[in-house]
Amino acid sequence: MRSAHPLDLTDDGSVREWVDGIGAEHGRIDILYTNAGLATFAPIPDITPRTGGS
Repeated sequence: MRSAHPLDLTDDGSVREWVDGIGAEHGRIDILYTNAGLATFAPIPDITPRTGGS
C-alpha cells in the first residue's frame, strides 16, 4: 500500500509524477482506492477539477 497524502488532484504534473513513481516502484496499479471529494452543485459538463463547477 502506498499513501499519496497529500496529493493535489488538480495539479496534473503532481498526479503524473505520482503515477510514474508507482510504475517505477511496482510496475503497475492493481487496485486504486481514491478518497477525494468535491461538493458542488452544477451540471456535470460544467464541473472540472480546476473550477469545481464555479
